[in-house]
Amino acid sequence: MKTIKFTFLGTGTAMGVPEIGCNCDICQSDAPKDKRLRSSLWVQYGDLSILIDTSPDLRYQCLRENIPHIDSVFITHLHADHIFGLDDLRRYNILHRKSINLYLPYDMEARFRQIYDYTLKPAPKGITVPNLNLNLVDRTPLFFEDLKVTPLPIMHGEDEIRGYLFETPEFRFAYMTDCKEIPDETAELVKDVDVMVLGTIWRNYKNHIKHFDVDEAIEAAQKLSAKKLYLTHFSHFIGKHKDFEKTLSEEFNGWVVPAYDGMCIEA
Repeated sequence: MKTIKFTFLGTGTAMGVPEIGCNCDICQSDAPKDKRLRSSLWVQYGDLSILIDTSPDLRYQCLRENIPHIDSVFITHLHADHIFGLDDLRRYNILHRKSINLYLPYDMEARFRQIYDYTLKPAPKGITVPNLNLNLVDRTPLFFEDLKVTPLPIMHGEDEIRGYLFETPEFRFAYMTDCKEIPDETAELVKDVDVMVLGTIWRNYKNHIKHFDVDEAIEAAQKLSAKKLYLTHFSHFIGKHKDFEKTLSEEFNGWVVPAYDGMCIEA
């Protein structure tokens, strides 16, 4: 039986933690878990290696985790903190002499071509660019042997983006960062998942028009009967990791866990 492993490459918001020029206690903390790169996830299933998003910190994340190869990349949306590391994929093309499958929501194609059109053309002689196979996805599940990956429509404010549901014969894992609302059709797909990951940038600070706060994320996961909830995509307003982790542990007895960079979930 193959195991599936999920590694949080980054758990920060667009500005990361520490933020540039910030002197708050969190940004000045020496604790490793208070250092948060921009959000991305690495999925390993047997020999299969998948990324969700390519953050601007991708090069460092790949070096830190010693990622040997990448077969496929799934994009949630085209904000800079989720895609501006895509050019670093070319190193894997050079190493392994093959293209990488890029799975992109079909309604994002035109914008992707504006930003990354050069990755979809042959490179000029003597120049290296990412070599990608562009695959447009809607809401239809994709299969990688017995691993099922389903794109999940979620609302990032007024924008419909994607989360992704990973299912093996034994385990279900839903990743939905940059989320403010979970539509009914997605709620049905992720009900009772073993692990739900939701993005949330702060607690008891102010309402955000595009992101859950902590309590909104917890309420959403409770309604969907998630067996365990991991939170990610934090700003420095979340506080120090050790304090936040202790608070959640006391409140929810281990059901809610704040993720940190390099954290792994294995099943």
